[in-house]
Amino acid sequence: LGAYGLARQSSRGWDFFPYEFPCEILSPITKVYSMVAFGFYSYSIVSIFFEVKRSDFYPMLFHHVLTTFFIIYGLTIRFYNIVTFVLLLHDFNDIILELGKITNYLEKELLSNIIFVCFILSWIFTRYYLFLMYFLRLVSSASFQIIYKMNFWIYSYGVVSAGLLEQLHFYWGYLIYNMAKRALSGKLEDTRID
Repeated sequence: LGAYGLARQSSRGWDFFPYEFPCEILSPITKVYSMVAFGFYSYSIVSIFFEVKRSDFYPMLFHHVLTTFFIIYGLTIRFYNIVTFVLLLHDFNDIILELGKITNYLEKELLSNIIFVCFILSWIFTRYYLFLMYFLRLVSSASFQIIYKMNFWIYSYGVVSAGLLEQLHFYWGYLIYNMAKRALSGKLEDTRID
């Protein structure tokens, strides 16, 4: 999934700021990337009910629903850059997370620890720095102000949903922090298991 996002941005440049609004063109690669992501998050809404229930079941379910609606929202108001940006930030961390899980299952402790540190650093950079800074820049942008003047509710949905997404980032950041504390004390395990 992340490869589509990278290909999309490589062909456009790396400035996610939506200068073209409201005339941004939906390129074929953006359409495929958005549709695959929409399918993935829609599937995740259903599949989460068949997985092992963890303590973050409801936040994870809410995250999948919120992300699915955020994709629809971004495509509807023609903010394709926003959709790509949010999905790429999530894909980047997910790759590192899954790699860490694989090394943990293979009992490669040193490699698993190194990847866990990389995951923490990437989480902080992408979820707390990039997402938050970009979000603040976007909300204050002239393009977003046009939406505000056109329809307050559309503007509000974008601001509220991005804010809720960031709150989920803080929640999982807290769980990651607790896991890191336990790792330093030698008791590393998944904190989400009930």
